[in-house]
Amino acid sequence: MDNITTVITDFFTDMIKKLLITIENKNNRISNLLEELQELENKVMTISIENEELQEKYHSLDQNYNEIETDLINLEKKNYFEKINN
Repeated sequence: MDNITTVITDFFTDMIKKLLITIENKNNRISNLLEELQELENKVMTISIENEELQEKYHSLDQNYNEIETDLINLEKKNYFEKINN
């Protein structure tokens, strides 16, 4: 009877060890994934900030373009009226 108890005990001890190793491996994988996720979140934040800066630059460029376009139209009008008056 002692022999059977030892075999059963050894079997369950082995199974528990394997399960603990599996759990440890899964925990390590989860930790790695969490680190990767944090890195991705940081990249997304950086991209978001860069996008905001680019939008501000675009808005400024668009304003400058509109001002130049308006100045050009006014200059063309002025030239046209000067030609008519001369």
